[in-house]
Order: sequence, then structure tokens, then C-alpha cells
Amino acid sequence: MAAAVVVMTGCGNGEAATTAATDTTAAAEETTAYETKSAEELVDEAKIVLGDYSGLTRTVVKSEITESSVQSELEYLASLYPAAVTGRPAQLGDVANIDYTGYDGDVAFEGGTAAGYDLELGSGSFIDGFEDGIVGMEIGEERDLNLKFPDEYHSADLAGKEVVFKVKLNSLASAENSKVDDDLAKRVLEDDSATLAMLKEEVQKDLELQAEYDYYVNAGAEVLANLVAVSEITVDPDAAEQMFHQMTTTYQAQATMYGFAYEDFLSYFLGMTPDDLEMYAESIVKQEMVLNELVAKENLSATDEQKDMIAQMNGFADAEALLAQIDADAAENVFNMGAANYYLLENSIVVE
Repeated sequence: MAAAVVVMTGCGNGEAATTAATDTTAAAEETTAYETKSAEELVDEAKIVLGDYSGLTRTVVKSEITESSVQSELEYLASLYPAAVTGRPAQLGDVANIDYTGYDGDVAFEGGTAAGYDLELGSGSFIDGFEDGIVGMEIGEERDLNLKFPDEYHSADLAGKEVVFKVKLNSLASAENSKVDDDLAKRVLEDDSATLAMLKEEVQKDLELQAEYDYYVNAGAEVLANLVAVSEITVDPDAAEQMFHQMTTTYQAQATMYGFAYEDFLSYFLGMTPDDLEMYAESIVKQEMVLNELVAKENLSATDEQKDMIAQMNGFADAEALLAQIDADAAENVFNMGAANYYLLENSIVVE
């Protein structure tokens, strides 16, 4: 992915992504043993002659952020951040903030306790009778719900069991009452001094960043594919094998993490078979080779502005924050590939 679209994790939390990557790497090391090749072994059989990149075409353009798109996003946020409801009991459609503890006899069973849990009534998230049992409760009220787990419940210890949930209703909220106003800004930004103008500014920035990301990834991938197609490339077998190994161990670890068989994981999430992944790994190496060759040929390096943008598209505040989380050489490689990606975009021609 880093080669194909020159983005490490996509839009998201950089720190969380780094942690997840560390966990995945640790799991991958346990999954497959592999002897890493030296830098020389990865390139000693590789050959590349770049094709003409002076007039590469693309159909993808950057989306324009309009007042209408900002308003649509604000309305979407209003549906995600329901407004507080007072003076009436809970009803279907409300988001109820509850504390609850489930008891099997006199013993609280594992996984049956939570505090400050937001539950949309009528969502069917809990076992039959739980959400309906909260309907009609007043804020601050406590109630015992006598329920039975389904016979086919995934936990054998609870399947078919009659239990009691002690529930307290802390507060209610409803999307129907949520408006695009200063109160919405306070909820979204978690700041009692926030205003709608401040929220609009944040939404505008987020949409612009998303538009930049989509353009950078999709237009960049299109132009890069066109350059690969017109270039003469011989991939070093060791490089292709190592890339395939890296991808395989990563996806094996992720499959284990999510409880999937490896081949099922590839099929469900990537639409690939292991053979497809092997071919894809080789294509990634080709893309890396093209970008690296372009960096060397044009003596490219990312500007400070480009570095910050690349970091932000990876969920970091700026380039400095990214450098604090990953190895300097790895960061430099990402920035160099970003510079190549931007170079191709700036020198490409938009066609219908």
C-alpha cells in the first residue's frame, strides 16, 4: 500500500495505527519464519528503464468542497451526536446512557457489566427484551430486567440461561432533537465554549483533507499505473518474494486477530486468493521501483508542506509528529515516494 498509494495507514489515528502495526508485526513473527534478504540481494537482478512520463494522463480530479457539502456533513454529524432529552421517559429510537450488571443467580457473570454505555433503543444490539425493558424508564430510574439468553447464544455458559439485568438510566438523547447549531458544536468538539462557526471550520478542514487524500491516492494510483505500463521493468525475484512474505505474514496475523481463516480473510476483505496476492506483491515492487527511479532521476524531495500533508493523511498532526512515531529512514522513504507521487500528479494531463 505504501508503494501503490504512498500512504501508510490512510486517514485515521496515527498513534493507534502504529500500535496496531506493532501488534500485527509481533503476531506475524510468530506465524511464519523467513530469512530476510540483504539490500544487495533485493536489487542485484532488478532492471528498470522509465518510460516517457512527460504527458501521462489521468481522469481523476480533486473534489471541490462546497457550502452544500459542508452542510451535508454537519447534518450527518447531527444524526451521530443526538441531543439530550429531558422531561419524558425513554422511547424507541432514543440513545439511552445506562449502567447495567447481569446476574446469573446471585453472581454477576463475565461480560455482563458496563457503566455509561450508550444504547440505541430498538437497534437489536442486546438480547430480546433488554431494550424494550428500558422503554418507559425515567432518567435516574433503576429497574430489574428478567430475561433469558437464546438457546443458540455463542457463550455456552449463558446459552438458554434465565438472568437478571440491573439497569440504571443515566440520560437520554435523540437524533430527532439534534439540530445544526452551537449545541451540536459543543457535543462534537467536546468543548462547552465551541460554536457552530468553529465546527464548520473543522468540518471544512476535514473535508478538504479527505478530498486531498482521495485525489492523492486515486489520481496518484492512476498515473503511477500508466507509468508502470510504459516502463521496462525486471523485478528481482528476491524482492518479490520478500514483499509477498511481508504481505502474507501481515494478513495472516490480521486474520488470526479477527478470527478468520487466512484464505477466507483474503477473499472477504481483499477479494483475493493467495495466488492473486503473490502477483499483487510483484506489482507493488514494480511501483516501488518506478517511484524510486523517478526520485533519483529528477532528484526529488518532498517540500515541508508536502511532508505535513502526507503526515496528516496518515493521521498525524504534522511531519514532526510522524517522525516521532516511526523510524527516520522509513519516514524519509515515505516522503520521497510522496514527492514522486506529487511530481507525477503535477505533470500529468487531465482527460475526460
